[in-house]
Amino acid sequence: MKLFPVPVKGRCGRTSFRRRRAFSYKTTLALTVAVLLLTTAVATWFYARSKAPASSYGFVTDSTLGTPGPWGQLVYTPLEIEPPADYLFSDKWVVRPPRWLFKKKSPEEVLSLFSAAGMPANLLSRLKNARWDKENDECMVWPPDDVIVNMLPDCRAKVYGELDDISENEAQGGPYTFHAGKLDQEIAAFGLSPQTQALLKKMLYRRGDLFLFADIDTLLPKIDQPEEQIKLVKTLTHHSTWLLGLRVTPSSDVDQIVSYWGKGRRRKDLRPLIESLRRFPNGVTIDLSHLLPIFPRSRLYCYPLPNAEGYLPKHDCHWASLNFFNEIPDERFCDPSVTVPTFLKDYVPINGTPEFGDLVLLISEDKVIHSAVYLADGFVFTKNGNFAIQPWMYMRVADMIASYQSSYPPGEALKVVYIRKKTDL
Repeated sequence: MKLFPVPVKGRCGRTSFRRRRAFSYKTTLALTVAVLLLTTAVATWFYARSKAPASSYGFVTDSTLGTPGPWGQLVYTPLEIEPPADYLFSDKWVVRPPRWLFKKKSPEEVLSLFSAAGMPANLLSRLKNARWDKENDECMVWPPDDVIVNMLPDCRAKVYGELDDISENEAQGGPYTFHAGKLDQEIAAFGLSPQTQALLKKMLYRRGDLFLFADIDTLLPKIDQPEEQIKLVKTLTHHSTWLLGLRVTPSSDVDQIVSYWGKGRRRKDLRPLIESLRRFPNGVTIDLSHLLPIFPRSRLYCYPLPNAEGYLPKHDCHWASLNFFNEIPDERFCDPSVTVPTFLKDYVPINGTPEFGDLVLLISEDKVIHSAVYLADGFVFTKNGNFAIQPWMYMRVADMIASYQSSYPPGEALKVVYIRKKTDL
């Protein structure tokens, strides 16, 4: 019988040898069979995956195939994200007594406005007896909690439509939003109790395809448990975005895909990747971020570091849009006196189909209130404001427009303009 030496430690630390019996023939055969069976099982699993229905398209289970185009074919999946826990409670969340400011109206005219909006007599009486201040042409009222909670949705929508035109009414000028088509899903996403959900829904008002909420200073103090307060803030500050991927199959047009996504002198870097992906016999889906420049790729789904005020001054949508193709951000684009002339000098409006790298501008009264970078198939890369609780993310163009339109009266439609850099023409 074959034996082999095994080193062991003897006394005084010297190495000695003892003799140990080798594996028997039967043991070796059993191990060999086990390895073969394991290898066969793993191979079968991979083969089954390659033949499985492409409902997930190699991305995630509930993905959807987009419309084919010069970009190839996107695969997209809805995603809900919320700010880091450390961001949720700061000076921004200090509860202040709600105050409504009206301009060029007397207290009597304000009460008439509420009456015309449909406020019941008992709430009007409570409001009339609240604290009022009148200074020059400004009229301020501190509404009681029961008035705020019990306003009917139509009344709230009409009154808050008046308030959101005045910059001092920050809550009404920047309300939290929920999509009408998935209201229950969004409100229940972070585990709010049924009681809090019911109270939150009671205080919503509708504008277009969105439900709005502007009364956190009233609702938050009504919740006793800190855990429930955190759930509420997460519910309000979550963002609906997307996972985006590019589906590549043996029939994909590599030249067309590389030409579309390779702007910014990146075509030579993308071609080897796309050509390699096309060799998968059943196709494969790659995360779209791998095709983006380093600026958006390194920031996607991330939240900026806040300062003491909870936001990064001037690192807004325009800063993100104009730095999209820059490896090192150009801080000149923090200055509105630079960004607006850049839009006018370096870009031209387009009337045709937008392409990767074009900018989408939302304009109100000749002022550019938002910009985003067009990607493909109706999606953009955007940073909605300069607050730390606003991440860099993907959005549908239609959803982005609806979100910003919610801050304007129904009759005041935002103008949407697509512009393209002159060097890309």
